[in-house]
Amino acid sequence: MIAFDLSCSNGHSFEGWFKDLESFNEQNSKGMITCPFCKSTNISRVLSPVAIKSSQGEGKSREIEPDYKKLATGIM
Repeated sequence: MIAFDLSCSNGHSFEGWFKDLESFNEQNSKGMITCPFCKSTNISRVLSPVAIKSSQGEGKSREIEPDYKKLATGIM
């Protein structure tokens, strides 16, 4: 199973779990994925901060801190 960060056309962000990327693409192309907030089926994947790699050399890693206040506000 793999978790993807998703977003609908209305700007709502949420997480979805899928067997693999192919499974996500198949379900999304059939309109089977819906936003839990507004029921939109216009869904796209967004990059997760965890998946972003830096071009900096070894020993120069930079942590990306999520904006927890913004995330919490988006949920409420």
